[in-house]
Amino acid sequence: MNFEVITLSSLLFLVTGVSSLGRVFTNVEGKKIEAEFVSATATEVVLKLKKNSRTYSFKIEKLSKDDVEFIVEKRKELALEAEKEAEEAERKAILKAMSRGAKKVVEFVEENEGKKIGDGECWTLANEAYKDSGLSRPGSDLRVWGRVVDWKTEDFLPGDILELKATRFSNGQKSAAEHTAIVMKRGEKKGQMTVYHQNWGAPGKKVSKMRFDLNEITAGEAIVYRYGRR
Repeated sequence: MNFEVITLSSLLFLVTGVSSLGRVFTNVEGKKIEAEFVSATATEVVLKLKKNSRTYSFKIEKLSKDDVEFIVEKRKELALEAEKEAEEAERKAILKAMSRGAKKVVEFVEENEGKKIGDGECWTLANEAYKDSGLSRPGSDLRVWGRVVDWKTEDFLPGDILELKATRFSNGQKSAAEHTAIVMKRGEKKGQMTVYHQNWGAPGKKVSKMRFDLNEITAGEAIVYRYGRR
């Protein structure tokens, strides 16, 4: 939508009060107008005037310092909201593509963040999540949870299980001889993930969150499993 860019001076009127939705904007000449913030770019702001309920676009450089700071903060808020909406949309799309069992694994872990599950061992969290979700491992090996995911070509999905084996990372992270974690979110690049796990570092034997980047592995091994046929 295009808006006519006008000067604040041409729409000057006396301000006697400010509505709950409005703000008194002041230009560099000290002239004021009451309006509601609609949107903004780096150079222009769109305002809905209280005087006539019409929408206009103003040059930000013509406004007071306080107004400029207000607009900068509003742009940050809107950008954050848009980012959250995009993340939620992506999350819903991912969950829709997941199996019912994997969804229940994710729900179990999220509901137990900050709690100690079972004996607090890392493996126990994944095992209890599987049991609660009605899932079973595809064999007798306690560290195999499904088919192996080729993380270099496939995206991670929430509910995938990460197995680390004496793994060291270039950022200083290192696992025990065996460590189990549940993938909750993929990162921006392949190999990056956010997991929930327990029995790691300061949180101790409570479910906590951590990020890993498998591209940074310098020693050991990392295997990602997905519930289903091997």
